[in-house]
Amino acid sequence: AVENNPGMNKWEIMSLEEGSLKTKLNRLNELIDEGLIETEYLKNHNASALKLTEKGRQIAIKLKKIRYILLKDDNSTDTENDEE
Repeated sequence: AVENNPGMNKWEIMSLEEGSLKTKLNRLNELIDEGLIETEYLKNHNASALKLTEKGRQIAIKLKKIRYILLKDDNSTDTENDEE
C-alpha cells in the first residue's frame, strides 16, 4: 500500500484494507524497523508521511516478479511434469 500511496501517514495506509488495526500497525512498524519504509516528518503540524526506501523499492520489484510467476497461466509446464 505504501508503494502505491507514498506520502500517506500510518493511519491512512491502515484504513485502505480491512483487518485489525493493531496487526497492521505492527506490520508497518516491522517494515520501518527493517528499513523498507521510512517516515518523513513534515513541517506542518508535526505530521509524518511514509514512503519506501531504496531497499523497499527493490524488494517491491522482486515481489511483483514473484507474484507474476505464481499467477501466470503456464499449462505447458504442468503437462510436461504430468507425463514424467
